[in-house]
Amino acid sequence: MDSTLDAFMIFIGIFALFSMLIYLLFRVMGGKEKVKSEIKSAFNAKERDGTLIFKYRGYDVMVTFKPDVKVSVLHNKNVEDVKAPKGAKLTPLYLIFRIKKSRELGEKLDRYTEFLDSIPTQ
Repeated sequence: MDSTLDAFMIFIGIFALFSMLIYLLFRVMGGKEKVKSEIKSAFNAKERDGTLIFKYRGYDVMVTFKPDVKVSVLHNKNVEDVKAPKGAKLTPLYLIFRIKKSRELGEKLDRYTEFLDSIPTQ
């Protein structure tokens, strides 16, 4: 009787852990889809191969969703001696940053495009 109860409790524990993992997996996937649809409607973005592409203040912007939501702003600036703002990575072709919620995108895009506007063009 005791071993049956132990086996039943182990089964219940494993089932609960498996259920929580499934819930977290669907929650993360659903969150990205919500961000994707909000960005698509707010910025009139076009989707190509799972990536959203749109123009913002004269810059081409690309938003990718694997594994994180990353935003890449295409620029033609001379960035050799320029330090990137906090939270962003500056490459010779892109300014890259991450977002967690779609409402962060507008604020960060404004801040980073103003930063790019302050850098002289090549």
